[in-house]
Amino acid sequence: MFSKGTGMLDDFEDIAHEIGISIPNDLGRLIALSAESNREASAVPLATIYDFAFIDAGDSERMLEDWLGRNKQRGAEYTLLPFGQSGGGDAYCFVVFEDGDEGIAKVMHDQEDATLEFPSVSHWITREYIKQCENLEDLACEPPEGIERMKSEVALVGAVLLPEHRELLHGLLDADVVTRPYQAGRKAQVRRVRSLISQEASEALYQSLMSDDPIEFVVVLEWED
Repeated sequence: MFSKGTGMLDDFEDIAHEIGISIPNDLGRLIALSAESNREASAVPLATIYDFAFIDAGDSERMLEDWLGRNKQRGAEYTLLPFGQSGGGDAYCFVVFEDGDEGIAKVMHDQEDATLEFPSVSHWITREYIKQCENLEDLACEPPEGIERMKSEVALVGAVLLPEHRELLHGLLDADVVTRPYQAGRKAQVRRVRSLISQEASEALYQSLMSDDPIEFVVVLEWED
């Protein structure tokens, strides 16, 4: 039986040991914070981030058994440890390659191609909050309250973030709310939304947060086993 409280990090570390990797300190702190926050009903890390939720160790183990484990990823030169997911079933994973490269990647449930984009949890978290600030309409509450919630969450994960990322997010969350053009995808209609940053500026920051040499890898889809 897996824990949903403060013992959740221990459970994740047990899983990591079983699959032959070590959880980095920043990811360990984030997992522990998510467990403690849920237990205490206080601010929850990344709660305002659109379409993301932490999973517990039991869900992580099931995803490894059903889809993402090395025995399912035939011939893979990497090991995945899922720690979050989207509403559609995409997995947020800590990835470790056999040559030592590691970081955070989003593995889509319906696409074979994946990319190790972020070299650390701090880079990934910072990108998620910047992207959320492109469109404040996606918040579950009105922007003034939503911005305050984001500030509380960033303060909560402060120990996980690199100093330059903390400073960047603090400055962004103190910016004025402006109505700007926003396009959710290439084929989506352009609409005007309240935001703290333009999509163009967000994209520039995204590029600065990505790994210098992003690693593309192929994932065997769940139903192709």
